[in-house]
Amino acid sequence: MSTSNFESVCFSAQELAALCAGELLQSTARPVLGIAIDTRRVRNGAAFFALRGENTDGHRYLQNAADAGAAAVITEQPFAPGRDCAVILVRDTLAALGALGKAYKEKFKPYTVCITGSVGKTTTRQLLGAVFSAAAPSLVTAGNYNSEIGLPLTLLGLAPQHRYAILELGMNHAGEMARLSRIARPDLALITNIGTAHLEYLGSRAGIAAAKLEISEGMEKGSRLLIPQDEPLLCDRRAELEARGIVVFTVGEAKNSDFLLTIERSDSNGSAFSLQNTKIGATLPALFVPEPGRHICLDAAFAAAAGMLCGISADTIRAGLAAYAPTGLRQKRLEIAGVHLIEDCYNASPESMRAALCLLRQLGKDGKTVAVLGDMKELGKDAPALHEAVGAAAAELGIDALLCFGPLAENIAAGAKKGGMQTVLALEDLSAPEKAAQALLPLLQKGDTVLFKASHSVAIERVADAWAALVQQKFSTHKGKD
Repeated sequence: MSTSNFESVCFSAQELAALCAGELLQSTARPVLGIAIDTRRVRNGAAFFALRGENTDGHRYLQNAADAGAAAVITEQPFAPGRDCAVILVRDTLAALGALGKAYKEKFKPYTVCITGSVGKTTTRQLLGAVFSAAAPSLVTAGNYNSEIGLPLTLLGLAPQHRYAILELGMNHAGEMARLSRIARPDLALITNIGTAHLEYLGSRAGIAAAKLEISEGMEKGSRLLIPQDEPLLCDRRAELEARGIVVFTVGEAKNSDFLLTIERSDSNGSAFSLQNTKIGATLPALFVPEPGRHICLDAAFAAAAGMLCGISADTIRAGLAAYAPTGLRQKRLEIAGVHLIEDCYNASPESMRAALCLLRQLGKDGKTVAVLGDMKELGKDAPALHEAVGAAAAELGIDALLCFGPLAENIAAGAKKGGMQTVLALEDLSAPEKAAQALLPLLQKGDTVLFKASHSVAIERVADAWAALVQQKFSTHKGKD
């Protein structure tokens, strides 16, 4: 498995201008080595794209880029660098970056698998990367390089050995996914689910579904699309998609799923399941992924189904899934002073919150279960009610104690109390993780399990880190007295 290395691509100024559909106002004989979108990352010989953002405009830093040694600048306005630096004029620098990524991909023509969804797309991308990389060299999206900036930069990491490109596509506004799809040109696409993330911008789950289905805009006839069987907002569009020549398959636990998932076991050691393609009569038994939870099984089923559609052998799919390991702050499990921690701090939505609470309930059988939950972002006017529903779900699942962190999370506390939960604490101040850790300290003892989850901007891992520091301090103090 490899990720993008866009800082090492090489072009002539003329090639770069042609790939970006730009006008070469000033040329250079210097080779263009790598792409930069931040003047602080401009290396000698790089091409600097002057992108416009919410808080800054790259055009303000054109001279900085030239002075730092850029071999080319891509700009929407004329510029005289006063040194040996190519100037490429384009109508839209972001569109030019996308055109460059698309044209570069067409040089190598990898089989392209694109993944999106409200919940679990990054986990599914990692599972896809594990499966396809077990079969052949594959380029896989790294980190959060899933946007109109990140996607083209990812594609610039392609090399002749890459047989597959596994690309995560992210969006929060209508029209973004269509633009991404036209850059990526998926041969196979996956939509894991439709949740409530980005309600603030898309208005409704129907709006979210329509935006996710834009992934089909860059797909040619004969391309294939995997969708969840239990989502009518997607399944109801199946006939329309197939009329356009896109071959649609459903994945799920319902008997009428094209790819039927049967979960056989899921515990702290991992999950075992089987997958059957009811259309062609093929079955993949004895699949295993070393993580617990129904949601992991569903994500792994999408990855296995994609592998089956691409002709990857059962043994290779099996080996790829078994080698999967979560990265970063996604469902990270560890033990401190006998307390079991689940840190799932990368992002949060009502759907992923409930899935994480189910996992907490599943894993916390030998002691108390405690959830430390923070604000969920981009939910718009429905945010208070959706937070309250998470609290109600925690109470319904029988979670023993709840610590809510952030102003919106107070609604989680309210929902839990209404649901009958007895031990509920709420702290509104996001700048005081140490205070939250102090409140958490008496709630946990050896054998208990605690979940930390919130939207990424809350940085709820600060509470976990502060709690761990308090535990370590307490342990050191007691050890000194002995």
